[in-house]
Amino acid sequence: MASTALAPHERECLAAWLAAFRRHWPDRFAELLGPVGESLLARCTGDDLDPNRYLKLRRIATENLSLIV
Repeated sequence: MASTALAPHERECLAAWLAAFRRHWPDRFAELLGPVGESLLARCTGDDLDPNRYLKLRRIATENLSLIV
């Protein structure tokens, strides 16, 4: 992992991507990222995320992931 903290918008994008991956492809998520992915997702989500923006980003991530997973 990088030694610097992610900017809020970077953290929000990463959280949306991880959440989409875990929700739609749970077996692949567990196989590829496992506990590290779960831990990272927990660290990226928080009360400061805009729920509407987060949902939109998650939908975009799902669409993009569907092309490669």
